[in-house]
This record gives sequence, C-alpha cells and structure tokens, in this order.
Amino acid sequence: MKKQIIAAAAAAMICVGAIGGTFAYLTSQTETVNNTFTVGNNVAFAEDGGLDEAKVNELGEAEPGAERVTKNEYKLLPGHEYTKDPTVHIKGGSEPCYVFVHVENGISGIEDSTQTIAAQIEQNWTKVADKPGFYYWKDGVVTPGVNDTDLIVFSKFGVKENAKYEELKTVAEGGNSITITACLIQADGFTDANEAVNALPTEFLNPGAAAN
Repeated sequence: MKKQIIAAAAAAMICVGAIGGTFAYLTSQTETVNNTFTVGNNVAFAEDGGLDEAKVNELGEAEPGAERVTKNEYKLLPGHEYTKDPTVHIKGGSEPCYVFVHVENGISGIEDSTQTIAAQIEQNWTKVADKPGFYYWKDGVVTPGVNDTDLIVFSKFGVKENAKYEELKTVAEGGNSITITACLIQADGFTDANEAVNALPTEFLNPGAAAN
C-alpha cells in the first residue's frame, strides 16, 4: 500500500512539473518608434517696435538721423504734402503669417484727392470684405526671413488746395487723427486671409467696443 501511495505521489509530482514547464514560441519584434516635438517660432512683431513711422516736424518733413516714433504732430495747410510712412515690422524667424492693418482716416474730408491714403494703401494691401478700413498684405502669406520684415502701409498724405480754414480748424480741434493698428496671425490652418480674418482678436476687429 505504501509503495502505491509513493508511486502515486511521484506521478503527481511529474504532472505538476509538466504543467509548470516552459514552451518555446516563434516571436518577432519591431523597432521602437520615437516621436519628438518642437515648438514653432511664434508670430511676433520686431523687438524694437512692431509699428512706427519716421519722425517729422510739424510740416511733415523727416528729421534726418532721428529714431522712428509712434506719434507725430502736423500743422495743416492747404495744398501741402506731409511725410507719414507707418510701417509694420515683423520679427525675423517668425512663422509664416497673415498681416492685417486697420486704418482710421480722420482727415479724409480734407485730403488731396490725387493721393488719398486709401489709394496708397491699396497699392500693396487688399481690402477685407465687409470690414471698412481693414486690409491684409496683398501677397497673402508673409514668410519672414532671418532678418525683420518691413511692410509699409502708406507713405504720405496731402491736404487739398481748396481746403478752407474752417475745415482745417474743425479737423484739428475735433480730435480727428490718422490711427493705424496692425495684427499678425499664423498662416497654418487657414486657406487664405479672408478665412483667417475670422480668427483675429475681437479687440483688433472692434477697437471701439474694446475701449468701452
């Protein structure tokens, strides 16, 4: 009886050993796929100023060697022409972008009709549909190089020859001015500038509302 029990135990041990054994399967493994990420260079205005113009005296004559400014004061005279060259400066290395400007022309009523600000702008900028005063760079996407990219909005303005003193006084004392604002937005993700305009900041598209 003891021999039978020992034999049965030995058989059980053999079975356990068989169940716990290792089997060799055919296998194959791929190489690891690694993903790396970088961040775009952003879209940014030049570090020393994104929008400025030449410094001029009250007659609109540029002051040689002077640093560019964000504000000038002019004395309005009939038939006179003034230098005013607002320029957008985009930082070198920025991602491709669309460039928009908003121009509020408070002196349109006394302008020389042969060289209006609007006509000058439209030489290099395209009107944004249904948004008066808004324009985008005519070539669409702007791809800055290593150095800053400069885009001139317009270069001068003139007063009509038959402007009356009362008209000039009304403009000067009424707080009228020429105001320019610029905005950049990445080009990636948009088919064209007309689509990109819908993603521009509200404070740019509605400056009056933002101020209230």
